[in-house]
Order: sequence, then C-alpha cells, then structure tokens
Amino acid sequence: MITLTKNGAIYSDPGHTCENCGGIEEDVNKQVETVIPFLNNIINIEEDFTLEDFFKILKKDKEMIEVVFGSHMGHFSLLPYFSDIDKDCPIESREDIDYIELSWMAYKLDYKRFYEENKDSKNKDIIEDLEELSDLIDNNVKDISIDVDIKGMKEACDMGTKKCNKCDENMHAYIEKGLEFIPLYRLKHLPIVLNNNFMMMDKTNLDELNVIDGEKEFTVYDVFGKILSEISTYGYPVNRDSLWKKIVDNMSGDNK
Repeated sequence: MITLTKNGAIYSDPGHTCENCGGIEEDVNKQVETVIPFLNNIINIEEDFTLEDFFKILKKDKEMIEVVFGSHMGHFSLLPYFSDIDKDCPIESREDIDYIELSWMAYKLDYKRFYEENKDSKNKDIIEDLEELSDLIDNNVKDISIDVDIKGMKEACDMGTKKCNKCDENMHAYIEKGLEFIPLYRLKHLPIVLNNNFMMMDKTNLDELNVIDGEKEFTVYDVFGKILSEISTYGYPVNRDSLWKKIVDNMSGDNK
C-alpha cells in the first residue's frame, strides 16, 4: 500500500510467514522518493493531505510523471501547473468547498432495451442518439464503463440530512462542484478524500438505477491519473482561464 501524507509517500507491506520455510518477514514501512514503481498498489490518503501536498509529490518526480501520465494530460508540461498552484491566495479567495472527492462512476447501458424504451420519444437529442447507436442496437450490445470521478464537495446545511439506504444512518447533504475551470491556487488548501463506495448504475431506465453496490479500492494509477487529467482538461491554466472568460462573457451577453 502507498499512503500519501504531508511528509510524502509512504510504502507499507505487512509482514507474513513464508509458507515454504516458515520464516517471518518483517513489516515494511518506508518513505519513497517516487510512486512510479507502485502504480498498481492500493492507495490511502491521510485526512490532512491537501492538493498542495499532492503537487509537492509531483514536483519531486516531474520528468517521470510527465512520461507515465502523458496521455492523461494531453502531453502538456507540468511547469505551468506548478506556477498556478504556487500563486498566493488570500483566505477570502479560496474556493468555497469542503474537500475534493474521488469516487467511482460505473454504468451499464443495454442499447437494445434503451431503443425499445425510447423509440417513440419526441426528444431530438434522444432521436439523434438512437440513430448514431444503430449498429450497437442491432448487435444487442450491453456496454459497461467504469471510471474515476472527481469533484468538489460542499456540505449543504440548509438541505438537512437524508437516510443511508445501507445502514439507515443520517447522512449530510452535499453539493457537488466541477473543478476543471477553477485555478489551482484557489483549491490547494483542500483535503483530498477517497470514496470507496461503488455502485453500478443502469442508465437504460432511470427508474432502475441501482444494479450493483459494494466497495472498490483505488490504486496509485487511478488517483494520480484522474487528478492530472482533471487539471489539464482545457489545456494550460492560461487556456483554461481564457475559455472560462469567453463562457462568462457569452452568458452575460458581453461578446466584445
């Protein structure tokens, strides 16, 4: 296991008895300079570990991170992102969310059933979807996708609590927020949290969403790949900010 801490990445391996010789291996618990040899290891994150701490780990191994996770980042250099997160940010300018959460997003879609239930729809978008999916429908394809999702989480105090379906305990309501347009320096104070709850959702019929539930661990590759992919969604920070400005100007009617 790799644990991300404020002091860096820690590799741990519980000792065990050798089945052949009966010898006992001691526990391993050591700090590592790079996470690259441990990409397939389960990852754990300490409670006070923030996005800024994550970038400290990236800076120690910039060249290898850029090679291994190049496709996640569109093969952009990490340097502009380092500059972005290193900018000063007054407390009042910090993004108003509680933490950054990584969770599992899994879907099943039965294209033939989707067609049967939506073929009479008047919705233009659905009609276009059905036309594009004709080959998948004819071949009776049932598509399954499993990906990592990332978002900002803000407790919504005014929304009260709701009951958990599994344990019947009260849960706080949260508002989810996308991160791709937010400057990194406004996010760097936020802790990173892993949500191991796993649900396979059936998108074919919105009335039958919950198919499978359980828990699924994250690997080093899952976490590093998703964060790097998210921060580079719209290219370098300067491209991200320029695109966001255009979106805001269009929404406000200011096209100058």
